[in-house]
Amino acid sequence: MKVLVANASQTNGIATYYSGKLAAAGWGTLTPVTATTALPTSSLYYATGEQRAAHAIAALLGISPSAVQPFGSVVPVANTAGADVVVVAGDDLASKVPASAG
Repeated sequence: MKVLVANASQTNGIATYYSGKLAAAGWGTLTPVTATTALPTSSLYYATGEQRAAHAIAALLGISPSAVQPFGSVVPVANTAGADVVVVAGDDLASKVPASAG
C-alpha cells in the first residue's frame, strides 16, 4: 500500500512534510509531487479496495470524510502510477504545518 502526497497549496514543502508524517505513522509513501492545480481545500483519492485506508489517512491528517473519493474522480496530479491513495494537500493543510517545518 503506497500513499502519494501532492502539494496543491501556495506553500512550498507541505507535500514533503505530510509524506513524513504519514511515514512516521507507518504508511508507505511515494516521492511527494506538486499537484496540477492549486486548491483551497484538501482531498483524498483511493484505488479500488483502499477505501478503509483512505479514510484512516484522512482522519490522521484532519481531512473531511466527505473529501475522500475513489480514483474514478479527476485527480489533480500528473501521474498517480504506483499510488493506492493520493492525498492532495490544499491551503487548509498548509495552514496546519508548524512554521519550523516549512
